[in-house]
Formats: sequence, C-alpha cells, structure tokens
Amino acid sequence: MNDPKVRRAQVVFLIILAFSAAQVLWWLVDQSLFARAVHDRWQGLYEADVVAAVAMLDRGARTESIQSLFPHLDVSLDGVAVSQDAIAALSQERRSHVRRYAWEAAFFLLVIFGGMGIILRTVRRDARLRRWQSNFLAAVSHELKSPIASLQLAAETLELRDADPAHRRRLLRRILADVDRLGATVGKVIDTERLDQGRMQLDRGRIRLDRAVTAAVAEQELPAKERGVEIGIDVPRLVIEADGVGVQTVLRNLLDNALKAVEPGGQIMVSARGEADEIRLTVTDDGHGFPPDEAAHLFDKFYRVGDELRRTRPGSGLGLYLSRRFVELEGGEIFARSAGPGAGSEFTVVWPAAEEEAPAPATAPWAPAVRA
Repeated sequence: MNDPKVRRAQVVFLIILAFSAAQVLWWLVDQSLFARAVHDRWQGLYEADVVAAVAMLDRGARTESIQSLFPHLDVSLDGVAVSQDAIAALSQERRSHVRRYAWEAAFFLLVIFGGMGIILRTVRRDARLRRWQSNFLAAVSHELKSPIASLQLAAETLELRDADPAHRRRLLRRILADVDRLGATVGKVIDTERLDQGRMQLDRGRIRLDRAVTAAVAEQELPAKERGVEIGIDVPRLVIEADGVGVQTVLRNLLDNALKAVEPGGQIMVSARGEADEIRLTVTDDGHGFPPDEAAHLFDKFYRVGDELRRTRPGSGLGLYLSRRFVELEGGEIFARSAGPGAGSEFTVVWPAAEEEAPAPATAPWAPAVRA
C-alpha cells in the first residue's frame, strides 16, 4: 500500500487497537485483583468470627446457639474453625467473578479486533478502488484521445488532397472504426452507471446462442482480419433465457478482450455445450494470459492487470465488469482461468438453460373452422 494517507490511517487504527486491547486487559487484571481482595476480606471476617465464637464458648455459650449465629463455622467442644464448605464457596465465587469478566473481556476484544479488521479492510478496498479509478481515467483518456486523433488525421487527409478511391475507402473504414471505438467506450461508461444505479431494464426471452455468437463474431471480423487473428466457432443449437442486449454485450466484451490479448496471427476459439439445466460458453485465446491470482479481480470495476503507465494494450477496465454484472442479473456466473503470463486465457460464462417450450395444443376435431 503506497498511499501515505492509507499508511497513516493504518497506524492510527493499530494504535487505537493496541490501546483498546490494553484497556480491556487492564480491566480484566483489575477485576481479578478486586475479586482476590474481596475473597481475602471475607476470609478475614471469617477468621474474626472464629475468635468471637471461641470467646463465646469460653463464656459458656451453648454450641447450638453459636452454630446458628455463625453458620459458616464448624463449632464443637474440640474447637472452632471456618467450615470447608464456606472456604470452597468463597473460592468458587472468586473464580466465577473472574471467569465472568474474562468472557466479557474476550467478547469485547473480539468486537474490537473484528471492527478494526472491517475498518482496515474497507480502507484498503477504498485505496484499491481509488487506484483503479485513477487507472480508469488514464485508460479512458487514451481510449478517447487515440480515435479522436485518428479521426482528425483522416479528416485532414481527405480535406488536403483528393485521395484515390481505394485510399478514400481505407480512410472511411478507419473513420467508422474510430467512431465505433468511441461509441463503445462511451456506451460502457453509460451502461456501468445504469447497472450500478439499478436502472437497467432487462427484456428476457429465448435466445439461440449459436446465432448470437455468430453475430458477435461477425462484428469482430474486420479487426480480426486486419491482425490476422482466426476466430473459430463450435457452438451447437442451444437456447438460453436471457436479455438479448446483455448477451450481445457479454459476447462482444469477451471477444474484444480476447482480440486485445492475442498477438497478430493468434487464435481465438468460442465453444459451448449444454449441461442439465445450464449452458456453458467458453472463449479461449492463445494470448498474453495473466497471473492465476489475478483471476478473482479481472471482473472488478476499473481493474486492469499491471500498471497503467506501462500498459500497451487498450481498454477501460469496464468490459469484463459489465459482463459479470449482466451474467449475474441473469442468474449465471462468469470466471476466468490462465496458467500464467504468455499461456493464454479461458473465459467461461454459465447461463441458465431455457425451459422447453410447451407444444401447441392440438385443435379439437369439433372446433369450427375460422373463415377470413
């Protein structure tokens, strides 16, 4: 944790924790000493009662009257002593007092440590989120500046000279690609805000996953062709119950993520299979991969592997977050695997399978014919 404010907060929290723990421990020691003092005081009183009982016996008092007056003493003609039951009761009361306060001290320590742990975890999470937000701003700035600069260059080229038809078509394709890139970045920001605010309305329906995958791959055909990346499809006829926009967003983000990860000439494979009441779709690439311990954070908001200042691949850190949110809203799950940097990656989405459609009821043989 490199943030000085976070370090200072941690030091303050640790000081408060140590002080609170010391206070509780001192309270326990103080109560133990108090219980010991009470035990000794009662034992002194019992010893004084023994002296008084002996004096009464010497004056001729009856043993029965002395015993009724001092029930905690053993009084006989042979002598007077504190009864073992009274001594045991005093010791038991002392132990009970100390034990009760020990349990209370343990409870308070547990509350203190638990509360401080939650606070420290919150502080660390906040610092991590701030760092990711800073990375996000840098990434979005790059995502917006690059296509804007490209658009400006293409427009200036068209304005300065009359390009040949082939060159004009290339410039127009670049302009359209840059506009799509700008729209995708802005769309991700808007979708993130709508999802976080709970304003995203889902329109669930039966979706042919094979057709959705084919459409998503077709959208990536041009950038894949320009980089020489091959995208394979192995998706049988499967039907899921989900929101169409959400499914396309998930597929588009996973394919876009894979395209950014692979080197020119790389390969991407989209496959799916049905299992009982769920559908599993997997996007596999032979690209850069990621450390296995980063898998749990890839779908966090604004998170991107590595340092933003040294990163070479584009992205805003929102695509996988949006994918996870859409999948979770559909009652599914999404996760990633990689053997490590340079070993490629695998992203798996699990959707609930659509229920079988009920067959249309057969027309009764006596039903009247409908005429137009």
